[in-house]
Amino acid sequence: MTRITTSTHHPAAAAQATLGQMGAQLAAHADSKINKLSEKIDKMYGAIQGKHDDLHDKVMQVANIIQEFHDEVNRINNETEEDMRSEFARVDTELNSQFDNITDVRKRCINSYHEFTKLRDQVKEMGVEVKEMRDVLKKMKTQMATRADLTAAFSKLRDLHMDVSPAKESQPRLRLPDPTKLASPDDLRVWIVEMRNKLAIDGGVIGSPEVQVYYVFAYLNPEAQKIAVAALKVCREDNHWDYEAIFKLLVTFYK
Repeated sequence: MTRITTSTHHPAAAAQATLGQMGAQLAAHADSKINKLSEKIDKMYGAIQGKHDDLHDKVMQVANIIQEFHDEVNRINNETEEDMRSEFARVDTELNSQFDNITDVRKRCINSYHEFTKLRDQVKEMGVEVKEMRDVLKKMKTQMATRADLTAAFSKLRDLHMDVSPAKESQPRLRLPDPTKLASPDDLRVWIVEMRNKLAIDGGVIGSPEVQVYYVFAYLNPEAQKIAVAALKVCREDNHWDYEAIFKLLVTFYK
């Protein structure tokens, strides 16, 4: 440490000189400290600047990596989006095509179902018609058997009537010719008039009311006989033989 000397001859000047020396020494010491501190600061700033530069470089590297990653992600996204759009377009086209095909198939199925329904209804109608035809056939068989029985009964009744009738020259004879058989429903009213006239004049010669009923029945065509069977049945059940019952039934049926 620097010693400070003083002069005994001039105390004020000595003190002032001493203070000057001390100030100079302090200033020099402060400058030295400041210079050293400045050097340290410069070194620290240099070190910090170096680290800052290194950090900046690393940050830039990271930024570049991030940018590259971002660019790669964008590229992948763009490619993926393009692929997805292309795939969606393909799938949409395929689905539209399949939808059109499904629509056509659905239309064909609906048409086929309608055709099937029509055929089923036709089959049902045919089944009903077949059943009705079977019933008619069955009735016809029954009526034919009844007709054969009735014809045979009528023949027997006529034979019996001829047998029991007295064979005399004075026996009444038929004055009107037998009417023609009923051929068509259109001829029904004329035929009824002819048959009534015949029975009114020759009914007694033909025979009893029962024989007259069978006489009328014998001059009907097969179709009309099928209808008249019901009237014969009623006459037989009621034991009341009236050929007008056959006329009424035929007129009602052929209205």
